[in-house]
Amino acid sequence: MPVDAKAFKDALSRFASGVTVVTAEDTAGAAAGAVPEVVGITVSAFISVSIEPPLILVSIDKRAKSNEAIARAGRFAVSVLAAGQEAVSNYYAGWRQPDQVVELARPDMGTPVVAGALAWIDCSVYQAVEAGDHTLYLGRVEGLTTRDGEPLIYFRSRYRALAE
Repeated sequence: MPVDAKAFKDALSRFASGVTVVTAEDTAGAAAGAVPEVVGITVSAFISVSIEPPLILVSIDKRAKSNEAIARAGRFAVSVLAAGQEAVSNYYAGWRQPDQVVELARPDMGTPVVAGALAWIDCSVYQAVEAGDHTLYLGRVEGLTTRDGEPLIYFRSRYRALAE
């Protein structure tokens, strides 16, 4: 029996998750001398995979501009969003407000990341796996930075706060 897409999304919305933004530099025009464009996408499908070697996994929609950018660049960064960064999450989910600007940082590790995030994880693509309408990118962690704070949580299609 086929699974209804709406019911599938509803069932998965009951899994509370942190919110990340995956960024990459789109090098499509770099050969012509253009400055690479920073592209990003909001992702809740993010997990740690291995400590040795240090690997993480993100799931990116094949139709997303970020998917092509990651494939071309061979690297990406994950910004773990902090409480209060709902507007940043919405921006990279495609719900941009007019004239909205998201502040990016470029730490020593290279790939631009979201300023103010709880963690930045810079990765080279270790492996890419086609999985239905998404690409699963295993990233080898090349650098990371953390700071204290509360995470941005997503549950049942709404942002939430941690309860002590």
